[in-house]
Amino acid sequence: YYLMSSFFITNTIEIFRSQRQTLRYGVPQGSILGPLLFLCYINGLSETIPGSGGSMCLYADDSNILFSGKSQAHIEQYSSQCLLIAKQFLDHKNLLINSNKSNFISFSTKQTKTKFKPNISIETDIIDQVSQTKFLGLIIDENLYWNDHITHVVNKLSSGIY
Repeated sequence: YYLMSSFFITNTIEIFRSQRQTLRYGVPQGSILGPLLFLCYINGLSETIPGSGGSMCLYADDSNILFSGKSQAHIEQYSSQCLLIAKQFLDHKNLLINSNKSNFISFSTKQTKTKFKPNISIETDIIDQVSQTKFLGLIIDENLYWNDHITHVVNKLSSGIY
């Protein structure tokens, strides 16, 4: 009890050229316990996704929701419903979704050859559709080619060699 209470109660942060402030919510960034405590705090979020058309992937503070459907209208309706439920869950926990860091990518089969361009939003915040995104460190594009990711890794390795 004392170990945990001292971790939460006695933490202060020093803002550059400012006064110390006591943390009222959250855990200090960079702490070893931070990611684990955050996952405990949002435990249950992945169970908020209703039905069989979606699933959630949580890793540390990164949350991803995967939707599938046969039509753009179905994806728009289902994603809107799921995102609203997730937002309500997070609101209850005093957490916010950062819409500026949120985006989505659309995949389709070669047989379909139709690129969905659904309108996805969290209440009034429109989520941007992108042609590539980062997913747990992997750069994934809408065609599932790995050229951009391989180039990124090669560049990082090359910079470490010289």
